Amino acid sequence: MKMSDRIGFDRFNWRRLAFCMATLFCAILISASLFSRPALLEIHVLDVGQGDAILVRSAEQILLIDAGTNMAEEYLNAFLHSMGIKRIDVFICTHPDEDHIGGADAVLYGLEVSCLYLPAIDSDDENFTKLLTAAVETGAVVRIAEVGERFSIGEAEVQFLGPLALDGETNNASIITRITCGNTSALLMGDAELAAETALLGAWSDDALDVDLLKLGHHGASTSTSAALLEAVTPRFAAISCGAGNDYGHPARSTIDALLARGIAVGRTDRDGRLIYCSDGTRFWRKK
Repeated sequence: MKMSDRIGFDRFNWRRLAFCMATLFCAILISASLFSRPALLEIHVLDVGQGDAILVRSAEQILLIDAGTNMAEEYLNAFLHSMGIKRIDVFICTHPDEDHIGGADAVLYGLEVSCLYLPAIDSDDENFTKLLTAAVETGAVVRIAEVGERFSIGEAEVQFLGPLALDGETNNASIITRITCGNTSALLMGDAELAAETALLGAWSDDALDVDLLKLGHHGASTSTSAALLEAVTPRFAAISCGAGNDYGHPARSTIDALLARGIAVGRTDRDGRLIYCSDGTRFWRKK
């Protein structure tokens, strides 16, 4: 090879190397900017023992779904105040069972609650009576959740997909909530069991049910989270709210096995404590 040809060859290689390096640098910058985008939505599945309480925050607006047991109300109020939360924009009580509404009256008395959603079911449970009394005394606007109803919480859209199976069972009367942020979404099942799941699958398309996060119904019991539901929902993440060493055996071994067999990342409040899920509208991830 002539010296002039060698110099031209070297220059060509250096130019190609410089181009490749510049391309790689740009790719790194783009990737870093994507992964550093702030969360537009946070979903906190709180560790309230054998019960449910879920905090949703987007653009400084707050949605609270359920309030755990009577025993958990002190923890719940302390947590809300530690987050600097003084006002709940929307409070959803999925169904009138003590492990979901035991702390609801304390939330209503302790914070400003703009709107309270309840399912279309009545109950003579004393905790439900306390909840209704607190709503009246604090002036919260009370609404019955209508299937298909939508509203916004900050950058997120909230839609009620249930209850659809009002068979007299409080669990199947649970308000089922879908939360969407950009191209990401979550489905929160309350205590919905098989009858409610079957009705849900019959009423909504797979596109409506396909989500990133599934908050399992009834604390991961064997009476919920059927194979048919998992096939429609195809979540990447599953969240289970349950108490350590609870007397019910929640979550069921069969439920955990079904999740793991599908490669779904499982979070459990009894082992992991509070579960935090985030979305920037494009990506959905669990915060460690």
